Amino acid sequence: MAKTLGFIADRIAASGYATEVVARERLSESLVRLIVRCPAFAGAEITPGAATSWRVSRADFRHYTPAVIDGDALSVIIALHGSGEGERLLLGLQPGDELTVLKWAVKRSFAWQDGDRPIVVVGDGTVISLAMQFERRIGDSGRGFRAVLEVPEADREAVHALVRGAETVARTGTPGAGLDAYLASATFTGDEIFYLAGHGQSIQRQRDLLRSRFGIDRKAVRTQPFWADGKVGL
Repeated sequence: MAKTLGFIADRIAASGYATEVVARERLSESLVRLIVRCPAFAGAEITPGAATSWRVSRADFRHYTPAVIDGDALSVIIALHGSGEGERLLLGLQPGDELTVLKWAVKRSFAWQDGDRPIVVVGDGTVISLAMQFERRIGDSGRGFRAVLEVPEADREAVHALVRGAETVARTGTPGAGLDAYLASATFTGDEIFYLAGHGQSIQRQRDLLRSRFGIDRKAVRTQPFWADGKVGL
């Protein structure tokens, strides 16, 4: 994400939610659940596809995906990548700390679509919160839902606990390579709406695969990169 002028960052942060950190839980080797509380969350909803962000330095914000609101508490599942500013802030948070969370919003091109068409969410560990959003909204309505997620082997058990029925693929090397192979041999009806998120370069390959191999209409494939090779943060 591009740096923001300090005084503009101040204004952006001032419009957010002042939250209190309730918990920071290590769920597995690479996955962390952050729970923050704010009275304004009570009665609020998360539209599937929504993203938020919080400030990680004077001029930097990092985007994250809110997963679940229960009462006045918001949970976010975060996949650790390395040692960037966002992770340093996250791993330093303790219960009782204050964290300003910006109001979440959905890009029109990635918005939830009502109806009865099955939904397929595809991505890596950064997409777990997104899959939880969709699964929670769909619930027991009977609308078809699949989540296909590529994560390190050590995280697969935690993912299955977070996303009921998730189809997990072990990440072993190049980001998205396991998903490429899995999708190439998968079966689809052609009526699904696909939400591809996570690693930017993988999204491009998988979009092309769905269209060329399965004949999926381009309007039924929605994309949202969360990170990409050569980018500090998105």
